[in-house]
Amino acid sequence: MAAAVFYIIKNNISDLGWLNSVHINLPAVNLRATVLQSRRSVKNEWQAAWLLRAVTCIDLTTLGGDDTRSNVARLCAKVTFMYMFNHHNQPKHQQPFCVVVVFCDVMPCMIMASWDVTPCSRSYRPISLLPVLSKLFEKLFLTRIKPTLQEKSIIPDHQFGFRQKHATIEQAHRITNVTHNALESNKYCTAAFLDISQVFDKVWHEGVLYKIKTIFSDSIYKVLKSYLESRYILIKYREEYTSLYPVLSGLPQGSVLVPLLDLLCTADLPTTTDSTTATFTDNTAVLTAHEDPAITTHRLQTNLNEIQLWLKKWHMKVNETKSVQVTFTLKQNTCPHVQLNNKQLTKPEEIKCLRINLDQKLTWRKCKSTTRKQLDIELRKLYWIIGRKSSYHWKINY
Repeated sequence: MAAAVFYIIKNNISDLGWLNSVHINLPAVNLRATVLQSRRSVKNEWQAAWLLRAVTCIDLTTLGGDDTRSNVARLCAKVTFMYMFNHHNQPKHQQPFCVVVVFCDVMPCMIMASWDVTPCSRSYRPISLLPVLSKLFEKLFLTRIKPTLQEKSIIPDHQFGFRQKHATIEQAHRITNVTHNALESNKYCTAAFLDISQVFDKVWHEGVLYKIKTIFSDSIYKVLKSYLESRYILIKYREEYTSLYPVLSGLPQGSVLVPLLDLLCTADLPTTTDSTTATFTDNTAVLTAHEDPAITTHRLQTNLNEIQLWLKKWHMKVNETKSVQVTFTLKQNTCPHVQLNNKQLTKPEEIKCLRINLDQKLTWRKCKSTTRKQLDIELRKLYWIIGRKSSYHWKINY
């Protein structure tokens, strides 16, 4: 009835005789209205069509009523879920797809390092705040693609970063076990500790999408392609905003999908049978052992040459200033230098790997002293309870 009255007013119709002749079965209308509230008569692809129609009917120029920002985002998310999860079993040429454009506000956050004296541009890190629906979508999507990675064994065994039941201490045990066995066998064990610079900020989108296309189905590939390419950012500083800019490289930090994409980027890292590879996110260690120092260095250099070609192929870069070479041995001699990108790696006497200090003879001297200092600091924090002048001292003794 309201639609008929609106039609009459809009077209300025004066003859209302035909309107009086219209009869409406009011009890039937009320019954149908109550039934529609308790059940969904429109399902599957018809529901997605009606949701799309509802989005097009919303007036996005106002902020009142049912066309709020959260309501629009909710309807768009429901349409996306319907298209992605209800049609993944259809043939590829019949699978519909909805492109999702992601916008996020990036706020610069200053991170002061121990070596950084004055703040500059490299002291800031981008922090993006995503809506709740985007986070929920990413978690549901992650649970869907994890079984595929497990079935195909995409993630190598030497990768311990961002994986369940793969802790940091276990990777440290693998490295120390190789070096300890080499010392027990009176061998030379030389290792190269590499640091990949800006592993999240400089990811090549085309390379990641190529690896995704060879692993997952076409529907998942399209979703991840839209996730990486259709992304725009704007910088917020206090109350000022910049213009929108497309994100051409890198991964959105803070997302639950970023660790998975990072593992896919480094899944095909070249390894050899004569060396041991240990990776933890952007930290990579390559170890070789032999009785002859020249053969040990040659094996390590061969693996580093393959890694150098692999890095160049996938547009990655190694930080030569943070990459070092350490030789573990009980003998007087040492292994020759190795090169990476035509630059010799420095050879310090000890290295801090995964928060554990390792020296050339595995004496654990530095590690013991560091642990002792940390325990002393924690013990001083309890002096107000266990100290002699504490009011609680006599209660503890009693």
